Amino acid sequence: MCEKCFQSGIYSFKSYDEFKEFERLIDQKIRGGVITGIGERNELNFYNLTYHCSNCNEIWFLSDPDNSWRGYFLTKNQAIDYENKIDREGKIRARGCMIGFVLLILLIIYLVASA
Repeated sequence: MCEKCFQSGIYSFKSYDEFKEFERLIDQKIRGGVITGIGERNELNFYNLTYHCSNCNEIWFLSDPDNSWRGYFLTKNQAIDYENKIDREGKIRARGCMIGFVLLILLIIYLVASA
């Protein structure tokens, strides 16, 4: 991160207008030669575009917002940590749902057996 590219990442775009304004800023920095687009990346399935700052050599990942997904613009390490956090939270939620479902089935079995 440097003063020429970006001072910090964005963990979420709050609105479509905010994202469009950010895209205009990215385009200005590309035209100014501060950052370059280095292609699409799909290996983690969250981020869409990768950028490189010619000043500080930082790699940035951009994930476009889509419906309820609010997207982000983060450094490579921040993006990987953020995606891992999302994966962990999803697994915890899935386990919680499975436990709730098993408890519901056991309750139904108990009620049917005691009737």
